[in-house]
Amino acid sequence: MTAQSSTNNRFLQYYLYRLGRLKYLMILLGFFSLLTFPLYSVLVERYAYATINYEELESGTYETFRNLCTDLGWKIFLVGAACCLLVMVLILLEGFRYLHRKKYVNMDMVLPVTHTQRFFGDLLAVLTAQFVPILAACGIGEAVVLHVRSIDFSEFWGPDVIPQPIKYCDRIDSTILLFIVVALMLLFMSLFVISFCGRTPIAFMMIAFVQVTVPVITFVLWFLAVGNSYGASDSVAVGDMTLFTLLSPFGYVMAVGYGDMHSLMNRTPWGYLFITVYLAALCAGAYFVQKHRRNERTGEPFVYKYARHGFTALYIMAATAFFALRILSPQLAEYFSLYRLFGGYGVTYDTSVFVVLWLLTSLIILIVAEILGGGKLKELPFTALRFVVTAGLCFGICAGAMFTEGFGYWKYIPSSTEADSVVIDFVNYGDCMSFTVPYDEAVKLHERILEERPYPEYNRLSKRIDGPHVAINYKSGGSNISYRDYMVDDSYIDSLYALYFKYGFKEKYVREKNYEYTYLTSEYRWEKYELNANGEFAFIYKNGGTRQDIIQSDVDIDELFAAMQADAAEVTFDDIYLTPYRSPEYLYIRFTTEYPKDPASGISAAGYDEQSFPVYPFFTRTVTLMREHGIDLFPEAEYSGDLAFIVKATVIQKLGSTLTLQSASYDFRDMLFNTQETAMHRLSADSPEFVELMEYTAEKSYYNEDERYYLVVYRRSNATDYSFYPITESNTARAAEIWSAAPYADTETANLRGGANIYGERE
Repeated sequence: MTAQSSTNNRFLQYYLYRLGRLKYLMILLGFFSLLTFPLYSVLVERYAYATINYEELESGTYETFRNLCTDLGWKIFLVGAACCLLVMVLILLEGFRYLHRKKYVNMDMVLPVTHTQRFFGDLLAVLTAQFVPILAACGIGEAVVLHVRSIDFSEFWGPDVIPQPIKYCDRIDSTILLFIVVALMLLFMSLFVISFCGRTPIAFMMIAFVQVTVPVITFVLWFLAVGNSYGASDSVAVGDMTLFTLLSPFGYVMAVGYGDMHSLMNRTPWGYLFITVYLAALCAGAYFVQKHRRNERTGEPFVYKYARHGFTALYIMAATAFFALRILSPQLAEYFSLYRLFGGYGVTYDTSVFVVLWLLTSLIILIVAEILGGGKLKELPFTALRFVVTAGLCFGICAGAMFTEGFGYWKYIPSSTEADSVVIDFVNYGDCMSFTVPYDEAVKLHERILEERPYPEYNRLSKRIDGPHVAINYKSGGSNISYRDYMVDDSYIDSLYALYFKYGFKEKYVREKNYEYTYLTSEYRWEKYELNANGEFAFIYKNGGTRQDIIQSDVDIDELFAAMQADAAEVTFDDIYLTPYRSPEYLYIRFTTEYPKDPASGISAAGYDEQSFPVYPFFTRTVTLMREHGIDLFPEAEYSGDLAFIVKATVIQKLGSTLTLQSASYDFRDMLFNTQETAMHRLSADSPEFVELMEYTAEKSYYNEDERYYLVVYRRSNATDYSFYPITESNTARAAEIWSAAPYADTETANLRGGANIYGERE
């Protein structure tokens, strides 16, 4: 026998010997593994057969199996998974017993194997004992689920109503992958940790401690960074930190819970590459740490003196991170209700009280742990000093993350390869717009915002206030890549509206689409039926929108849509906002949808729906077409006898210099008298000045002057019915002349301020 073959044979013998020591724990792990995917998938399979069995469908007994899947089955699954993780830790500790059990050191070290053979032999034995049962359980679950997927449910269940347990079969692959990744992380991180430990209780405690502490530190650090960065939004603080929690099983579960981890992994291999490199680094670290261990120190808490200091620093940083968040950004913590983690509200809301209590508590815990770990009473002053120094270091790192806005994270813009679409959400007081824009257009806007940084004090989560703001949402495959929300000033309004009218306005004039409908026949078979939304006729409501009577047109619906889409394609910002008053009229189209026959009665049914479309006077094609077919959308308004006011309003406090007002979105009295100083002069609705002012009005006012003019008309027939017309900026000077020459009417003004009927006595 050659030396090489002898060496290989020794390794195999050692591996089989170590595996034999783990066989009982391996059997126990196999039992708990059966409670996870195998048991649950069998329950799903039994439920699946019940849902296609006529007798069980008629009797309703299939619901029993559904309840087993959705309630008891999941509970058993979670208990089984937790027990599996616990047994995996026991297998690891038993597989590397000489690292933390003094009575086994000499016995294992005298075996004729090298350090490399011992390390990889033990690792291979542990991997076998841990992953043979796990992979077998996952394989059984996958095989059963594949069988469930092969069942044709289309005769009994439509695609939109497939029961949830059966739908879960489509996601079990990702769940199995999650389980395997968590198990690998648990193994290699725990192996690295116990390489520093010389006692079993210390090894067990350090495994649990490190698994939780590492992701907690990274989470708090990232939360401070992104939560205070320029343009941060609610989704940023939890969604963008997914890769930063891929540091332990607990962190990976956090990542899956907080973000769409699996879609991230499916889009790119970088996530899995990160995990692979990370686990390989932990394995290499454990190999070199064990190689240089002093075996005689087994039995002591830590085999390296610096390991004690390292774990101590880790604990201090985890404890410090919480009160660093509380001190550096209390408003951010309050914004996300994180004070519940710090003792709730009330007395502990005071930062100084909180910090003192937290420091004392964490310091006491550290001292107790140091003593249990072999520390001496005379070393306690050094322990306290170490606590202060490390806490200061952690606090400085947290402060750096916050004040540098995530170490430059606020400047991040996804590349064109990362994002396949960009959605702009623009809110300007009464206007709420959401539309998709090309990537280059979005980046151009984004770069300008980052360069100019408007309202830096109001562009953080904890200091949000109302005002015009724009959100830029980068997406890939329907999932969010990056979401930034910025408050902007007047200089951005024109370009944002231009983007909207270029890419979003025309989408308003799209007809209902046909779609597929699945229905259950009397034989418990599902059939597909294409529903066609047929446009029947166009109409308007009489009397300003009441639904008692309609005026119907015989216009061709396809021709009408073509006219509206052609008009909408030519609309600009100036058309809507800066021309004389252009309030839209709403044109309605009635759609009829034919449904298949009801299986019980044999009667077919029809569904009726209507879509409304705003039509403006400058929609020349649409207005002309409707007039030709009997509907005049813009008849001459009759104001004779109505009561009119010209109002001068001075803004007392404004966020930006832009104020966009719309009569349909605000109560006139609340808007003018609660937020502005006003002066009102009465006009006659029959006067030339009134007619002239009507030509100076727009649907919304948009200008930068502090003094603004509005035209308000109250109907004689109904004193609560009024129209509110802002005067355009270009006509401000002429409006001021008319306002100064108009007679003043104190009675009407006083009553209007008080909210009473302006034609009667004060209420």
